[in-house]
Amino acid sequence: MGDAVGVRRPRASGGVRLGAGLGAALTLSACAYFNALYNAQQEFDDAQRYAAQGERARADQSYLRSAQKAAKSFEQDPEGRWADDALYLLARAHFHRRSYPEARASLNRVLSVTGDAGVRAGALAYLGAAELRLGNAEGAVAHLDAALAEDDADEDTRALAYLWRGRARTELGDADAGWADFLEAVSRGGAGEADARVESVRAGVLAGDGARAGEATRGLVQRGFADASADTLFALADTASALWGNAVADAVLEPLEDASWTDDRRAALSLTRSRLSAVAGDTATAIALAREAAARGAGAAATDARLDAARWTLATSPDADDLREVRAILLPALADDRARTLIQEVEVVGVLLETGLTSNQPLALFTAGEMARDDLRAPGIARAIFLAQAERFSYSPWSSKAALAAAQLGPTPGQRRRIDRLLAAANDDPYVAAARGESSDRYGDLEGQLGRMVTGLRRWGREEAGRRDGVVLQTVLTMDSIRFAEELDSLTAACGLFLDSLAVEAGLLADSALAACIRRDTARVDSLLRGDIDPAPDSLPEDSIGGPEPADSGDGGEADDGGAAAAALRIGGFRPVR
Repeated sequence: MGDAVGVRRPRASGGVRLGAGLGAALTLSACAYFNALYNAQQEFDDAQRYAAQGERARADQSYLRSAQKAAKSFEQDPEGRWADDALYLLARAHFHRRSYPEARASLNRVLSVTGDAGVRAGALAYLGAAELRLGNAEGAVAHLDAALAEDDADEDTRALAYLWRGRARTELGDADAGWADFLEAVSRGGAGEADARVESVRAGVLAGDGARAGEATRGLVQRGFADASADTLFALADTASALWGNAVADAVLEPLEDASWTDDRRAALSLTRSRLSAVAGDTATAIALAREAAARGAGAAATDARLDAARWTLATSPDADDLREVRAILLPALADDRARTLIQEVEVVGVLLETGLTSNQPLALFTAGEMARDDLRAPGIARAIFLAQAERFSYSPWSSKAALAAAQLGPTPGQRRRIDRLLAAANDDPYVAAARGESSDRYGDLEGQLGRMVTGLRRWGREEAGRRDGVVLQTVLTMDSIRFAEELDSLTAACGLFLDSLAVEAGLLADSALAACIRRDTARVDSLLRGDIDPAPDSLPEDSIGGPEPADSGDGGEADDGGAAAAALRIGGFRPVR
């Protein structure tokens, strides 16, 4: 809150003629007193400037020094002509340091000693604000009414009193009266205008009045206050969404599209809107807005947006093909620890998928399903992997466990029928028996063996993914972070377009050429495209994973929507980055 209210510089002394010696002594005393009060005022002005710049710690230190100097000035001459000035300055310093009981005590003392109507009006306005901060909204209104009734209250004092009375009335549930007070405060401009406009937004939000909230936000934008208030406005949009839904939240955020903001601030706006969409259950819109936020900026908001987009994609994707998309979303944010951890987990699942399908290792697929479910929080992908493992490797002693795991992850009706067929054909299986509540000696042996093998496969998958990704990770992590943030998105797009123009198909060659292009290794790109070097000499051979759709022995109703296990996964083209 700005403070130009009731400010009086120490007054000049009167014209009483004094004896030479006594006059000189009193003049020295008065000068010392005047200087102490002047210095207190300077500290207060510095504190106000720091607070306006968002330097809260420096502001608090200057407010403290102002309070100390003002108290010392008052103690030097508690009956003097500037005593009320010193007390008033002390009270305001306490208030802005959030020491509200001390502020209230000092303000009551000001009111008991001052004969200056302007100081009295300012003290009443601050006393009302302090009472509100101390939880006494009704008392606050009484003091603020009194401040506004003072004929000598200047415009700054009136703006302050209207602002705090609007807050108090809103807290008491009188939204219309609060709104009217905020408009009065706004009309007076000055240091408190931005606060009054923000409070107008808050009043509209709390009342569920999207029109008022939007009007107030538009005023902030038009007056150039939106940037300084952005974080508060984003928080108010969250509140609006929680209280009334996204219609009121959108009313707060929509005018911000016209603000003269940097790309990073616009990214933060898109990120806020994407998260509100996610809360409302509109994940498709949330992902689209998050990707828009990532494209708009290069700072923390853009990185957070990439992480959100990746996680929401994982949470909603029905098949493993989207792992490639998640990897592409995260790649430009690879310098961030969270993004790097997530993309490495994606790569481990990719390695295990590839190994399970190309080397006919059912437990590699099962481990990939567990990691997709537990580490990636990707239930649809995990469900597809478990179902693929159960159908492709029905001879495995753990195929029924995989089918049961798929059944717990919300299968579609078609998938549910396929799971039921698998379980019906394995009626005597230890896992099926355990699901019916029956005991089996073999169940414990299978679980022990499975635990040991899954642990080993997880460890191997991490090592293999790390080895394959070593070149790309090392390239990204050694790039200058600022240049990386600014250039990688456009560089990745340019390299992708370059490879598309040459009709390089997705797969091992494309991934290797893309990585070389991103790190500007043109010689390696040329060699890869000419076929002079092998992109990954030790890679496993490709394996065709087609196959017929299992026959539906159902009632002839809805067709199976999953296709063959491998077709359901659609992962033939997925290859971890080399």
